[in-house]
Amino acid sequence: ERLIEVSRDLTEGGRHALVVEDDPAARQLVVRALESSGFQVDEAANGQEGLERIAAHRPDLVLLDLMMPVMHGFEFMERLREDAATRDLPVIVLTAKELSASEREFLQSQTDHVLQKGEPGTELLLPLVRRTVAESRERRSRS
Repeated sequence: ERLIEVSRDLTEGGRHALVVEDDPAARQLVVRALESSGFQVDEAANGQEGLERIAAHRPDLVLLDLMMPVMHGFEFMERLREDAATRDLPVIVLTAKELSASEREFLQSQTDHVLQKGEPGTELLLPLVRRTVAESRERRSRS
C-alpha cells in the first residue's frame, strides 16, 4: 500500500519497465505501483524470460529479483552486461537474499541500485526508479 502511495510521486508517463520476479504477489505489487505511475510494464517470472522480453522490446529500466528458478538474477546480469545492446540498461535489484560481500560487490558494479525487500527504504522505490531512468537517459544523450 505504501509503495503504491509513493508511486503517485511519479508524474511523467510513457516509460517502459520490465519486472523480473518469480513471486507472483511481489511482482504484481511492483507492476501495479509502476502502472499507476504511468509506466508500461512487462513481466517475467525468471531471468530467461526476462532476456526474451528484452530482446522483443527493450525497456527503459529493469527491476530484478535475484533468487528465481530457471535463471537467477546473477546469471541474468552477467548475460545482460555481455551484450553490447543491453550493457547500459539500468537495473534496480529488489531482493530478500542475504548478500555476501562478494555478491554485494558484484551487484554494485553491475546494477544501478540494490534494495532489500521489506526494508524501510523499499518505500522509496518509485522515486529511485524515476531518478535511475532520468540518469540513464542523460548518459545516453551525452553519448
